[in-house]
Formats: sequence, C-alpha cells, structure tokens
Amino acid sequence: MNLLVRESERFQGAEEQLNGLKSDVEMLKCFLEDADVKKHTSAMVRNTIKDIKEIVLDAEDTVETFILEKKLGNTNRTRKFSC
Repeated sequence: MNLLVRESERFQGAEEQLNGLKSDVEMLKCFLEDADVKKHTSAMVRNTIKDIKEIVLDAEDTVETFILEKKLGNTNRTRKFSC
C-alpha cells in the first residue's frame, strides 16, 4: 500500500478518535455542571468529581495538542515542498 494512503488512513482514524474524545469531554462537562449545583456531601462523590475534572482537563490538553501538532505538521509539510 502506498505510504501516502496509509498515512491518510491513519490520520483519518485519529480524527475520528479525536471527535469521539471531544464528545465525551462535553458530556463530562455537563455532568460536572450538574454535580456543582447539587453540592454533594459524600466524600467519595466529591473525590470522584475531582478525578473527573482532572480527566477532562487532561483530555482537553490532548485535543489541543493534537490540533496544534496537526497545524504545525501541515505547515512543515508545506515548507518542505515549497521552493
């Protein structure tokens, strides 16, 4: 299989996973908004909410990093092929 085709397929799969991650992050943000309103008294629930907040922040960082690397990668490829 052609290298360009393989890279294109790999990138397509990564974009699909990224879109799934974005959707999951939005769902978790809604959960966190509801949880903030309810002011839970259980230590276990509060710790779980704290853990979910950290997961959301990590996921957002991952999404931002992917987007930035994609932009930089596209820029670098353009430079390689330009005169």
